[in-house]
Amino acid sequence: MKNQKTVIIDNALSIARRTGCQRLFLFLNTEKECMHFFRSGIYEKNMIVIVIPGSLEIKESEFRNAGIEIIRSWSGNQSRFSRIKYAFLQGVMTGIIEPDFKIVCVLGPAGKSHIDTITIHDLSLSWSEEFPFDVKALLEKKSFHSVMAVVDIALD
Repeated sequence: MKNQKTVIIDNALSIARRTGCQRLFLFLNTEKECMHFFRSGIYEKNMIVIVIPGSLEIKESEFRNAGIEIIRSWSGNQSRFSRIKYAFLQGVMTGIIEPDFKIVCVLGPAGKSHIDTITIHDLSLSWSEEFPFDVKALLEKKSFHSVMAVVDIALD
């Protein structure tokens, strides 16, 4: 019998394929979770992006060589959707995703080592619903990177 994490990730990949999503964001909180996921081999090259706390130490080269992108995010006690929105901004800023991608997210409570939620986001529709400003226009400005750096420092 497969464990809950494996079943959820398998199903999330299936949902991503069947709905035409370009990426799957997997939110992991510990080095142990990252290594368990990596060793499981249940990922597809250039499909999964792991979202990890900024302070987490992992061998990023192993993940990138396997076609897994990494987004380092603020690891404070945020709601699930706050963590997702912040990861989307980071993903667009770093060029991992485009502002019109469809993305499946897999995550659990902040700071916990279990996952229990799968969500689907069409960013071409979500920006106007999730943010009280024009994100696409803001992302094109170089000053936005400075603003995000200040936000990161403030959150830490």
